Amino acid sequence: MKQGRLEDEEVYEQKIMKKITLGIAILLFAIVLALCSSGMDWLILIVGVAGLLFSIAGFFDKSN
Repeated sequence: MKQGRLEDEEVYEQKIMKKITLGIAILLFAIVLALCSSGMDWLILIVGVAGLLFSIAGFFDKSN
């Protein structure tokens, strides 16, 4: 019985960590958008979008 409960807690913690990671990624993307006033704004924006897409893909990953 304990083993099943421990596995459920681990899965729950992993889901929470995925949500936290996605939230941080969205905040960092907002900062990137705010800082795109320099000369390399397109490059920074492309890197930011790529990072956000990887974070979203990791959030919806069904491995756990």
